[in-house]
Amino acid sequence: MERLNRELGTTFLFATHDEKVIGYLRRKITLFDGPWLKTNGWSRGRRPGREMILPKLALRNLLGAGLRTWLNVIVLSFAFILIIWSQGLYEGVYAQAERASVDIIMGGGQYWQEKYDPLDILSLEDAHAVVPDSLRAMIDAGRATPILVVQARSTRRTHSSCPHQGIDPDQKLLSLPSEFLTAGEERVPALIGSRTARSTGLAVGDT
Repeated sequence: MERLNRELGTTFLFATHDEKVIGYLRRKITLFDGPWLKTNGWSRGRRPGREMILPKLALRNLLGAGLRTWLNVIVLSFAFILIIWSQGLYEGVYAQAERASVDIIMGGGQYWQEKYDPLDILSLEDAHAVVPDSLRAMIDAGRATPILVVQARSTRRTHSSCPHQGIDPDQKLLSLPSEFLTAGEERVPALIGSRTARSTGLAVGDT
């Protein structure tokens, strides 16, 4: 062990009370009830340069470990970068979806008819009422816009149903291109999403 320590710089760590073993050691760390008491006669905090031991030891082990250690460092670094990047991507997608939901659907808030349940499409039959005077004043002031929700059905490709929402084409509160919904003489225009268009087989100009 002495030769390995002297020629290869290998460190051996012993925890012992045997004075014979202690006699072979070049460096002794004395513990008393847990805390470090002294090292080779130097009391804690007074041994010169001890704050450099750990960085030098880490650098020596890193340089002496060879290619395998460097490959581990590269792989771990790449993994950490990938984790941080993917987490940032997920947070960005979530934030964008939240902003789009507010801008397109929620606006500054919604008032629902008391019998309306957005998760129960069957509640639409009983969830119609005249707009109250208090909300009518907000609508006239441009601070709110009424939305009529009814059940719609497409028979173009498949007999599928979905909620159909009617909105004032001149509204400015929601980020919707509602100006294209101005009714013509022959038809009432509608806006549908691209996913719904693909599933139902609808295209621009269909009636």
